[in-house]
Amino acid sequence: MCNTRFINIIAFMRKILFKSIFILSIISIISACNQHKDTELIINDQVVCLKVGKNTTKSELEKIAAELLVRKNIAIDFSKSTFTKSGRIKVLDLYVDCRDGSTGQCTAPVSNLFTQGRYGFRRNYSPGATVLLEMCCMD
Repeated sequence: MCNTRFINIIAFMRKILFKSIFILSIISIISACNQHKDTELIINDQVVCLKVGKNTTKSELEKIAAELLVRKNIAIDFSKSTFTKSGRIKVLDLYVDCRDGSTGQCTAPVSNLFTQGRYGFRRNYSPGATVLLEMCCMD
């Protein structure tokens, strides 16, 4: 009788443990999906990638524009974009000229940055690349 009760307690504790692990896993996944999507800039020999998120500021884009021009001779124009009083992006209107024949434009309201991820561009310099310039949703 005592042995059966002990086995039932162990079985009950296992169920609670597995349910707890499952719930914690779901919470982790949800929190990972809701992380702030910030600005990301990657520059190397193979690729240049700019991802603009909901927290991107005008000053960040100004610095990035200068860096892209100096390091890769890529001109970006975001002058038609709008920003909040605190400088955060409201509407992204981005024009990219890689100065090698690859150009593109992308527009995204902040609601898209919240729901669909980050927007921007990716210029692929890899030999044999079939798509040289991708624009818009980058996540």
